[in-house]
Amino acid sequence: MRIKHGAATRLSIAAIVAALCSGMTAAAMAQTDAPMPTDPKPALPGSLIDPKPATAPKIDAAKEKTIRELLALTGEAKQRGGNIGEEMVAYFTRAAPNVTPADVAKMKTELADITPITEALVRSYDKNYTQADLDALLAFYKTPTGQKYLKQLPAVQADAKTAEREWGDKRAEGIVAYLRARPEAAAPKSEPAKPVKAFDKSAFKGNGKPVKTESGLVYEDMTVGTGAVATSGKTAVMHYTGTLTDGTKFDSSRDRNEPFDF
Repeated sequence: MRIKHGAATRLSIAAIVAALCSGMTAAAMAQTDAPMPTDPKPALPGSLIDPKPATAPKIDAAKEKTIRELLALTGEAKQRGGNIGEEMVAYFTRAAPNVTPADVAKMKTELADITPITEALVRSYDKNYTQADLDALLAFYKTPTGQKYLKQLPAVQADAKTAEREWGDKRAEGIVAYLRARPEAAAPKSEPAKPVKAFDKSAFKGNGKPVKTESGLVYEDMTVGTGAVATSGKTAVMHYTGTLTDGTKFDSSRDRNEPFDF
């Protein structure tokens, strides 16, 4: 065993992490007590993903045109980007009290660029739908029923979001009440105390004069050194063998062939 002492270092870190996931995804932010940057403020980071990755498979021109027409008609990319942007702005406004109206306006402007979302949806539609599928979807959304569906979709999604939140709150309350009502919650189980074995001097090979410290540690000098006595601020190097009072060995610097220093 080796013990090294070094100066403690305290780090003050401010980090902001934003993640975009499928569906309506919120942003995550971790922040310490470090102050926000003062003016002039750096520009917000650009897109976290390349709108058109070099490794993206080539899409048939006619199919891509249909996909983009469908996305423009449904407004899916705009809706997803808008939801994410609103949640991010709301989160940062709550989490960072020194965010100014100018900061909010800048975030809204830069988050309005939904190009990465659009391009990701184009690739996803190309992968998951055939040209015939896309033509059928496009034809449906152009009908009165399809138009009504698109018009009412935001309201339906808002109702669903409210229902999900209320359902989650009620379930959480029920779970908390259940956990608190359990008998073990009021009186947690405690393990019975283990009997303490009496100190057995026979555990020491030398059978000399074991010494017991105030902390309960018992030690015996097997071989007394003849060198200089270590003083405060110095390091002592020695071999040791650690055993329980019944003689069970739990550690030994000799077995590792590595002296212990402290």
